[in-house]
Amino acid sequence: PQSFRTPLMKGWWQHLKKIGLISVKKYNNLCRYKYDEKTIEGFINRQLVETRQICKHTANILENVFKKTKIVYLPAALSHNYRMKYELFKFRELNNYHHAHDAYLAAVLGEYKTKYLNVNVDFDKLKELNKKLYDEKRYKELNSGYVINSLDEKLNKYFINQETGEVFDVHNFNKLIENTLYRNDIIISKKTEINTGELFNQTIQPKGKDGVCLKIGMDTSKYGSYTSIKPAYACVIRYQSGDSINQRLVGVPIYIDIQCKKDSNIKINYLKDLMKLEENNTLEIIKDKIPFNSLLNWDNQICYLVGATDKVEVCNAKELNIDKTNIQKWKYSLARLLNKQKGLVDDITYEAQLEEIILYIINKVDKEYALYKNLIDEMKEMFGFNKFSILTKEEKEKVIIEMLILLKSNSKTANMKFLNSSYSMAFGKKNGRIISNAYIINKSVTGIRTIANEF
Repeated sequence: PQSFRTPLMKGWWQHLKKIGLISVKKYNNLCRYKYDEKTIEGFINRQLVETRQICKHTANILENVFKKTKIVYLPAALSHNYRMKYELFKFRELNNYHHAHDAYLAAVLGEYKTKYLNVNVDFDKLKELNKKLYDEKRYKELNSGYVINSLDEKLNKYFINQETGEVFDVHNFNKLIENTLYRNDIIISKKTEINTGELFNQTIQPKGKDGVCLKIGMDTSKYGSYTSIKPAYACVIRYQSGDSINQRLVGVPIYIDIQCKKDSNIKINYLKDLMKLEENNTLEIIKDKIPFNSLLNWDNQICYLVGATDKVEVCNAKELNIDKTNIQKWKYSLARLLNKQKGLVDDITYEAQLEEIILYIINKVDKEYALYKNLIDEMKEMFGFNKFSILTKEEKEKVIIEMLILLKSNSKTANMKFLNSSYSMAFGKKNGRIISNAYIINKSVTGIRTIANEF
């Protein structure tokens, strides 16, 4: 930042260099205004070396702890080459399942490489296959490497271990990987957290606005306030308002949580002020300290509790899944759209399949995403069959990309303003909704065991 390039800072750095607390190289790096490509490349390479060293140290620790364990180093390119050879494309934008798929693929290829490859593969045959691929100019297949090409069924249909008699069926191995990489029954779990640390944004806003007073007793209407109060956790409260009894999920700021450790009434008073209750109105906390990233079943929609102050914010927790049949049908179009892989599908087929994908996603939202039920009619009107003809190819691409953003397991919204100026840039905004009842789903670390508690 330019603010650091002041004469004052430069003088301080010169002083540090003079007394030997920083090197000449460090001083020059601090004083420079820009970095050339060579310097940037060197920095990236140093970080990669650091990562490799960390991996080696981790492997050494594991081998020392588990004496009978052999650590297998598997290049990332191996999984990538396998995917490319068998056209099992990875689509990160669809959902988070690709993390589990990558882990599985690394595990099975690592086992194959160490347990079967060196024992069973006829490398003379493999060289013949590679020469044939080269002579026929099938360079794409040749680039897969000898490990992946050894799994080509044209080379071997099965291996037999001469020592154990074990049969390794190449066809079944490849088929099992294919079926697994198309699976959508993967359990996703997140670490729940009670926030600590920074109490609020350090920016001071003008007087008269809601916020946290700068010091205890300083009137915010006169002296201004801090913004963006940071919540520690959420709680379920039940309170009396007039003649009615209400229930609501609200957030408790970090600074209130700290203060109430000395006086428990501080939290109750804060919540009463938050609900604008009179002094004689009753309020009780019926479920306290609900951490963020807790899983909720709210109106038949699975969502995460991701942020809260006076109003709770939730985000979608249901991963978008597309069945194997449709993924196989649309994989070239999705690869072109999401992975920028050109030349796999012609323009006419591509545009037609873009329309199919849009309609598929709309139907998915209609049936499975109750969180967006207020948007369904608007979306159907926007994406009706009669609208496809007026959308350009670029608009169809943009619609799919924005819808995938909307359906990811996070707080992001879609921007549909490019279709109609009346549409919101935050299409699908979910914060500010009052949650009076829901199920809190408590999951084990693995996500296998769950217990649901209603409030």
